Order: sequence, then C-alpha cells, then structure tokens
Amino acid sequence: MEEGKENYLEIAALMATLVAHQQMERSAQVIKRGERDTSNWKWVGRWERMQR
Repeated sequence: MEEGKENYLEIAALMATLVAHQQMERSAQVIKRGERDTSNWKWVGRWERMQR
C-alpha cells in the first residue's frame, strides 16, 4: 500500500475512535440537578415499580 494511503487510514481510524469516545462520554453523563422534568420521588417510584 502506498505511504499516503496508510496515513489516511490511520487518520480515519483515529477520527472514528475519537467520535466513538465522544459518544460514549455523552451517554455516560449524569443528569444534573434541575434538568429533569420529574422529582426524585417520582424517579424512585418508577424504579421500584420496575424492580417488581
């Protein structure tokens, strides 16, 4: 393979890794206080119902 094509493949692999990492970071963020539309009591109630 030509040297230029190898560089593009490495760059593409790095970019794909960075995008995947960024998406994982977003999905792992904790919801900050005040950003939810429901109270903690409602969240606990829903969680308890799902555990039955």
